[in-house]
Amino acid sequence: MDLGLFQREVADLIGVSCAAVWLLENEGRTPEIWLMPRITRFLGYVPMDKPTNLQNQLRGYRMIHGLTQEQAAKQCGIDPSTWSDWERGLKQPGSKRTKTALRLVLQLLESARWHLVDSGLRNGEPTPPPPT
Repeated sequence: MDLGLFQREVADLIGVSCAAVWLLENEGRTPEIWLMPRITRFLGYVPMDKPTNLQNQLRGYRMIHGLTQEQAAKQCGIDPSTWSDWERGLKQPGSKRTKTALRLVLQLLESARWHLVDSGLRNGEPTPPPPT
């Protein structure tokens, strides 16, 4: 995706240093989780494949919203260790209350604009090339 912007302009829009943008572009660094909402807003879509299993859906939700496991668990009213166990695939949601909380998370996740590399589509539109 070439917007014709300099790294300094991108850094200002996302709220990071120019060096951070350089590292993301050239070193392939994974952004810190708190930056993901800013990057998603800047790009206009989520820069990862749409998750297909529960573990990746939970992690995707956290990434989109820039949340730690503890913060995400608190939003759902569950213990952080429970969220961690779900995300690592060690346990599955069992109670009606946790399934209801989880359903709300997954509904929010479904509304995200995903960058679908495999299908070449993003919400029915051509997918821009990944940032370089």
